[in-house]
Amino acid sequence: MPAVDRVLTLEEFDALAQHGFDEFEKKVVIAYLGMILATNPIEDQREFFKEVPAVARLAYRLVGKRMYRKQYATLFPGRPIPETI
Repeated sequence: MPAVDRVLTLEEFDALAQHGFDEFEKKVVIAYLGMILATNPIEDQREFFKEVPAVARLAYRLVGKRMYRKQYATLFPGRPIPETI
């Protein structure tokens, strides 16, 4: 994520984000949001999360965070699960 603003224009990033939302099941996108957040420092997570649509933020808080943690534990058994906001 830190390199995105140096590699993609805002229009390219918006198109990429929209493609992701359009092509994947919503529950997959909500769980994957945790993976995106976990790769960034907490302050960057907060800034990024502000740009996420309100309904997606709510969904992440209600079910997505739990889904992310389960998915991470399945993919990387025995590793500590990176915290997200």
